[in-house]
Amino acid sequence: MSKLSSKLSDGNVLQSFRTGKYKAHLKETATGLKFILISDSNVGDLSGLLNQLYSDLYLNTIVKNGLSPVDFRDGMFIKNMSFVNGADELISQNGDFV
Repeated sequence: MSKLSSKLSDGNVLQSFRTGKYKAHLKETATGLKFILISDSNVGDLSGLLNQLYSDLYLNTIVKNGLSPVDFRDGMFIKNMSFVNGADELISQNGDFV
């Protein structure tokens, strides 16, 4: 029997869960940064979108930007407008999400 764990290396990674009203899609990086998208409960797998959000957008607008903070404490949100606007555009372009 498998159990859910916070360790990424054990293979038990929760990628999404569904309720009667919505579906939550999750991506956690090796450093513990979490990306979460909430969609309609009928939407398919959005792990590719979350990977693109991280690898294309987050790395380019946050990590590679010397003026942007990269350390976020629990409960903090990214306020970098290049990231926020890019995320809005990326999500809007995904036909399954809108």
